[in-house]
Amino acid sequence: MPNSSFKVILYLFWMALLVSALQLARFLLQDPSELTTLTHAQLVRDLQQLEQELLNYSAFATLNPEFKQQLATQRAIVEQRYPKQLSRFQLSAEIAQMVALLNDPGSSVGNWRTAARLPATLQPMDQHWLALDSNQQPLDAELPFITHIDGVPLSRWESAARVFLPHNASPQQLAQLLSHTYLLRQQIGLPDAANVRLTLSDLQHHQRSILKPLTPARVAQQLPMSRWRLLSPEVQLLQTNDLDLFENNRQLRLDLQKAQQAATLVIDLRHASGLSSALMLQLAKSHATPSSQPSGFGRYKRHPKLRNDVLSAYGYQALSQYALFPALKVSLLHAAQPELSDFFARPPLLSPKQTPEVSQQQLLLLIGPDCRLECEWLAHAAADWPNTLLLGTNTSGDYGRRYSFRLPASNLNVTISASLAYDRYGHLLSGKGTQVDIDVADTQRVDWPMLLQALRQYQQQSAVPETQNPGKP
Repeated sequence: MPNSSFKVILYLFWMALLVSALQLARFLLQDPSELTTLTHAQLVRDLQQLEQELLNYSAFATLNPEFKQQLATQRAIVEQRYPKQLSRFQLSAEIAQMVALLNDPGSSVGNWRTAARLPATLQPMDQHWLALDSNQQPLDAELPFITHIDGVPLSRWESAARVFLPHNASPQQLAQLLSHTYLLRQQIGLPDAANVRLTLSDLQHHQRSILKPLTPARVAQQLPMSRWRLLSPEVQLLQTNDLDLFENNRQLRLDLQKAQQAATLVIDLRHASGLSSALMLQLAKSHATPSSQPSGFGRYKRHPKLRNDVLSAYGYQALSQYALFPALKVSLLHAAQPELSDFFARPPLLSPKQTPEVSQQQLLLLIGPDCRLECEWLAHAAADWPNTLLLGTNTSGDYGRRYSFRLPASNLNVTISASLAYDRYGHLLSGKGTQVDIDVADTQRVDWPMLLQALRQYQQQSAVPETQNPGKP
């Protein structure tokens, strides 16, 4: 009997030990993305990794001699602010502010702004903001402007949002961030709530407040898309968000060639990105001028782990392949920086051996801050093309090669630009967007008939004899 009791006790002891081991293993192997609270030690580990990665790989860090000190100061402030623990959301917000110090339009911090959002779309108008519904109509036709959120002036919300953005962020990018109510409430110091109070005004003497529930956040995956639409018998519209589709889709390229026979070709590039230059090269055949010189330049942040061909996938070639003009060669030599690689060249859009195709087609490109990578190069090149107009809003200047890393404790993914782009004269392009010829509000729904009517009016007003206006029509 005593022996039997001993076996039972031993069995229970081993069971308790096994359960404890399993619990410990579950804790140690837990997915960091499932953690809702992090300790101070985990905070320090993530910030240390962040600092090392930004200083080692960020090309934009080389543009600001004070960045290293700014980053160290901000890191010390954050570590002091959370002496015991913090939520994963708080950490992601702090990291986003530190990354924003780079003023890098290609930077991002995981998928962390997914909490409930403002139940209105804000659209800039002069120095004020319109409050629109999901149909892009004012929440109140008689009081179309919004002046306060939760009783706090909108200017205070703008200040809270700007710390997460590059200093040259567009009003459209600011509007997107202003919709993240949960994030900005934390930044301002307001309590969280399921509803939000909006103050609407006519900017004169009338205003009213409305209480609305926050809108659940939707994380929709953007699928590659290119589709055609006939706006009128003589106007073709192409909407695309993935320039890489033109690289391997022969039918899409054939459709583009047919569309180039129309009197007017409109291409919606507001959300286009990709590494393929196939669309740009096809358009350049009837718009660009042949040249023996590179169409642009680039260089990357030096690091022992990076090979010297890291920019080849981004359309760059060795500079030695080109006989540069003497003045340009001297300019590039004077721009040398020890932290950056030597310059690499982007080939000309049309070589001297190519004969431009004669075309009188009117080309309209609709662009915005989400026009990135090769879309940026297309917008930049098209700014000098004849019979071409850029519509929409200015781009952000996002040309850089991506470098991504994951923080060990929080599992947050951070992306930065590891290279810089320059125009054909050697002037910096990265962080400096291409300006549009005609401003068009950046909304999801475009009133194409109204846009074409406004375009015709613009062309009539700007129609002058070529001797008076020899430049781009």
